[in-house]
Amino acid sequence: MRALSKTLGQLSESDVGRLSQPLAVQAQAYFLHEDGAVRTAAFGLFGALAGSAQRRHRQLFAREVRSSWAALMLHVRDPSSEAAQACYDAFHACAPFLGLTGLEGACDSRLLPPVSGERHRQLMGHICKRLAQKDPAMLDSLVAETRLHLHSRWAGVRLAAAALAGILVENMEAQHVQQLDLGNLLCSLRALHGDPSPAVEIAAAEAVSTMSQKQRSALQEPGLSPTAPRGRGRLLFVRKLFRR
Repeated sequence: MRALSKTLGQLSESDVGRLSQPLAVQAQAYFLHEDGAVRTAAFGLFGALAGSAQRRHRQLFAREVRSSWAALMLHVRDPSSEAAQACYDAFHACAPFLGLTGLEGACDSRLLPPVSGERHRQLMGHICKRLAQKDPAMLDSLVAETRLHLHSRWAGVRLAAAALAGILVENMEAQHVQQLDLGNLLCSLRALHGDPSPAVEIAAAEAVSTMSQKQRSALQEPGLSPTAPRGRGRLLFVRKLFRR
């Protein structure tokens, strides 16, 4: 994959068009590989493909970006700093395929480990707001993809996925949330009750709270507090919420 990334610039336009889709699928298959060096190479190849497809094969490659967008948003929290950097670069290369431009002010190198993920949460919120306006169907597809990352072996990715689940629902219309089948997503979030990382458990509970609030709003019932309790009382809140 590293060799392919280096040689893409030497291929003809027709070869890039012919190879971009199968190579993208090949790269996607290794986004979750247990070896950080393999993940680094996979994200590197995907970003290189995006750069090569910018001009004449934009529409074709946009489909691959859509199916990979959850991984690209979440693996900037990858435990491997090299994989996180490669994902970050691929994320920037792929954003224009979704009509997401001008992200420079919302996205910077402080997103990368080991810095706190608060900037990352803000970026995900910014992107989901943009997608809700430009491409609301994309939020629906991200729900399914995000659920898969809730089972990640890496706490940082699980934490980011739980946060993204709440952000996605928060940016949907209440009536639309009511129509979605969120059962699988809710089951995955509730399965994080007792997660080895308290931060993951809290983020999952907050996502469940957001969903409950949206669903109650659609039914014109009193909603939950939009902000989960902070500080020492948060873990008690988590226990109560997961028992509902």
